[in-house]
Amino acid sequence: MTTALLTTPAEPQVAPGAAPGIDLATGYIARLLAVWDADPDRDVVLTDALVLTAGDLARRTRALAVRLGAAGVGPGTTVALLTVPNDPAMLTARWAAHRCGATVVHVRSMNPRTDEVELPLDAQADVLRTTRPLVLLTDDATSDRARRLVGLVPGTEVVALDDTDTHTDTHTDAVLPTHVDPASLALVDFTSGTVNAPKLVAQSWASRERLVARLTGATDPAGPTRFLSVTPISHTTAPMIDAALLGGGSVVLHPGFDVDAVLGAVTDRAVTDVYLAVPHLLALLDDGRLPTTDLTGLRRVVYSGTPSAAWRVRQAVAAFGGSLVQVYGATETGGISALTAEDHLEPELHGTVGRPFPWVEVEIRNDDIVVPAGGTGEIHVRSETVMTGYLGADDPHDAVADGWVATGDLGRWDRHGYLELLGRVGGVIKTGGLKIYPAAVEAALTQHPAVRQAVVEGRRSCDEREHVHATISCAPGSCTPAELHDHVAVLLSESHAPTEFTFWSGIPLTDRGKPDYQAMRAADGGLR
Repeated sequence: MTTALLTTPAEPQVAPGAAPGIDLATGYIARLLAVWDADPDRDVVLTDALVLTAGDLARRTRALAVRLGAAGVGPGTTVALLTVPNDPAMLTARWAAHRCGATVVHVRSMNPRTDEVELPLDAQADVLRTTRPLVLLTDDATSDRARRLVGLVPGTEVVALDDTDTHTDTHTDAVLPTHVDPASLALVDFTSGTVNAPKLVAQSWASRERLVARLTGATDPAGPTRFLSVTPISHTTAPMIDAALLGGGSVVLHPGFDVDAVLGAVTDRAVTDVYLAVPHLLALLDDGRLPTTDLTGLRRVVYSGTPSAAWRVRQAVAAFGGSLVQVYGATETGGISALTAEDHLEPELHGTVGRPFPWVEVEIRNDDIVVPAGGTGEIHVRSETVMTGYLGADDPHDAVADGWVATGDLGRWDRHGYLELLGRVGGVIKTGGLKIYPAAVEAALTQHPAVRQAVVEGRRSCDEREHVHATISCAPGSCTPAELHDHVAVLLSESHAPTEFTFWSGIPLTDRGKPDYQAMRAADGGLR
């Protein structure tokens, strides 16, 4: 699984010269089935309600694949999935559809951090109209909504997931497709919608196979991984789960993030690896029980999603030791860079997102011109895991130029060759003839001991002049606007220092786990 962040990754298992494309008999699904067949009695997927063995997973995946194949599912078709959050059925449904060589799209939620907020019915219907699935797989809890959806989008058949399937034929390959075109789509995902409305991201079969192979990496000498997933298994953690299982490991599924449940799983379920969004990591750090929890079994705590203050990273290092790995990436590109466990031991690097993975090319550009080291510009990425394009766009391939994807993030290389993030392209503040990068001001603010979190943006006054506004999370009365203004002025410059402040007890977040700019702009001062 995440061992590959620190080691030379394995090459994807794509049969050389296989026509007409990727050999499904050697793809990631076939390899998963082979791992499970080798030890069918081993516990592999664990929830609070049930434990599924390797044999259970193999039987369910094969049975559903045969059912889907009989319904016409195969290469060139799409399967939509709608289940309750983080249910094992969501996994077996994806595996079965992929064994048939089909494209998969999850329609419950577009949020990679939480499934608590479901997409509105009309938004789910728009996804179906764009992807045109042959079938919509659903469980009992979501069957009514599934029927309403297909009523809005005729041409899709509802297929119920059935946990009682007892298909035991291990020769599924004899009745299902053997090859899939590497350029065809394996998955349609969603962007996280930091600034604009989320988009449908198309990922090819070649990209998906390579992503799983990169994450699988070398065998962990400490033994098989037990991976805890608290974020939606339809998004970021899906390939992580596949990689953990391919390495002979197991998975613990939680329906969402809960501090009690996470701490309990680390000790009672012998969890070795966990992926956390940054707000989850901060919630654990702020919980008084963390120092008394036995964390010695944790090998990797992988976190990503939103920037974190350097002093909070230092807190995390103190709590989790050498198990921390920070990943910077995007839905459109896959992983871009990582701050490894060793990097976390260097405090000077805590304000960066690490170095690019060996298979990833990164350029910092201004107007399509690569800027010199230390210069600021938009981050562009080219790698074997980038998307095909955006579905539903006038030209889906416009967003990928010669394999390069513009991330919309501003960044620069530090003097050690590590990547620093400075905000979003549209978020640059222009004041006093200078370009002010919000991330630089946020980093300065969070160096103040009273500031837990800061969000900086440009706001226009009545005379249409832009000024620096800071939304601050801190304890009531622990700092004043004048104090913070002077703090930034000393560290950066008077032009960087915010002229307006709004104070909150905690930064408001959208249901996607991003700062809620609309809520912050609606505030008129005071402690929220």
